[in-house]
Amino acid sequence: MNFGDSQIISKQPFFNGSNYRQWKVKMTTFIQSLDYNIWDIIVFGPEFPLETTPNHRIRYDEKKREMLKLNGNAKHIIFCALSSNEFDYICLCDSTKEIWDRLEDAHKSSNQELKSAPKNIKKTMNKD
Repeated sequence: MNFGDSQIISKQPFFNGSNYRQWKVKMTTFIQSLDYNIWDIIVFGPEFPLETTPNHRIRYDEKKREMLKLNGNAKHIIFCALSSNEFDYICLCDSTKEIWDRLEDAHKSSNQELKSAPKNIKKTMNKD
């Protein structure tokens, strides 16, 4: 199979509130496979310096407009990958960095449990 001329696009992994660690790894890889610029927006966040015009509209130069577009693309990818409950938790976030960080914070305890699981297994095995 020749991958040089074509892209493999699959559906993004779905997150329903369980197995966050697994979803995060899959989602990270999925987004990076689409566009590393989108991944950078998620990790580092977009910069939104604003210039207001007299009619109270916001004007962006081309670079800022591209950043807004990438942020919108990233939000769309993440929104479509979340259950209604998870979506409700992050729907008011402006940037995808804020979304990603909020999901991480919300599921931090499950991440910590998974990280400590191998240690607990070793302790149990050493008791025998």
